[in-house]
Amino acid sequence: CATTANRTCQSLARIQAGDATAPQSGVARFNAVVINRAAFGYRLQFLASDALFSFSAAFDVTHAAPSSLVLLRLPFRTLLSEPFIVQPLCSVVDSFGNVALSVSSGEVVATLHDNSSFFLVGFNRVAMRNGEAEFLNLGVDSREEVLST
Repeated sequence: CATTANRTCQSLARIQAGDATAPQSGVARFNAVVINRAAFGYRLQFLASDALFSFSAAFDVTHAAPSSLVLLRLPFRTLLSEPFIVQPLCSVVDSFGNVALSVSSGEVVATLHDNSSFFLVGFNRVAMRNGEAEFLNLGVDSREEVLST
C-alpha cells in the first residue's frame, strides 16, 4: 500500500508489484514495483501475515516520460470575432495521466480545421509552463467579414 499524509492507498495510487521472492532469512524482496501517480511524500506500508506492519521512509514519485498532449478544458461558445468564453487548456501527460510538470519549454499551436472561411484570432501560440498551456483571447473570425471591410 502507498500513502501520503492523511490519505488511504486506495484513493491515491495503484501499486503493481512485479516478482516477489519467497522470504529468505526473514527478508522479502520485491522487483519492479510501480506506482502510477506522481506525488510527494509517499510511504510504503508493509504488512506481514500475522498483522505486523512497518512503513518506509518518505519518498517522492515524479512523472514518467511525457507521452501525449491532452485537452483539459474545451473552448466554449463564442461570437464571431470575440474570444471564447472558456479558453482552451492543454496538458502534457505521461502514460499514467500525470501532468509532466517538468515540461516548461516549447509551445502549443491551435489551428482551425473544419471550415476554410473561418480563422483563429487572438493568441493561437502559447508557451508550455509546468506541463500546461493555456490559451488567451482565442476566438474565431470570418474571412468573408475581413474581405468586406
